[in-house]
Amino acid sequence: MQDFEPNPLTKLFPLAVGAFGWQLHGFLIGLILAVMYIGVVLASNAQVMANASDGWMRKIQLRKWIVFVFFVVGLAISRAQVISA
Repeated sequence: MQDFEPNPLTKLFPLAVGAFGWQLHGFLIGLILAVMYIGVVLASNAQVMANASDGWMRKIQLRKWIVFVFFVVGLAISRAQVISA
């Protein structure tokens, strides 16, 4: 197996989700979303490690990116709904 170095940028994802939520909906929502992001990523990591196939670290990194995009797009869509209503 090749040596795989995780992207250090992914360590900032909870902060980015929280900051984006704070900008759109307020501090409390941003804080809740950051904690929810951490919980979803931890559950996803546990599921990947429980199945422990070859290349599990790459799968964890991919899932972090997918969950991050899901949260950020969801926030953007929710704010667009608030503005158009």
